[in-house]
Amino acid sequence: MFVLITNMVLITNMVPTGVITVGHYVASLAFFVVAMCLVESAISTHYHNQGEKDLARKLDMVTVPILAVGFIVIVTAMILAAW
Repeated sequence: MFVLITNMVLITNMVPTGVITVGHYVASLAFFVVAMCLVESAISTHYHNQGEKDLARKLDMVTVPILAVGFIVIVTAMILAAW
C-alpha cells in the first residue's frame, strides 16, 4: 500500500494540476486490487483458523488468479483505449 501511495504522489506531481491521466486510473485500480487481496487474505485466514484449511486453500486458488488476470486485462484495455 505504501508503494501505491508513493506511486500516486509521483504521478500527481508529474502532471499539471487538475489533469487526470491513465496512470491515475491504473494506480486507482491497483489500490482496489490490493484491497481485494487483503480482504480475501483475511477471509482465508479466518477459515484456516476455524479448521477449514481445504476451503481456505480453494478460496486462495480461485480468487488470486481471477484478481491477477482481471487486473492485467483491465490495465491493458485502458492503455489500448488511451492509445
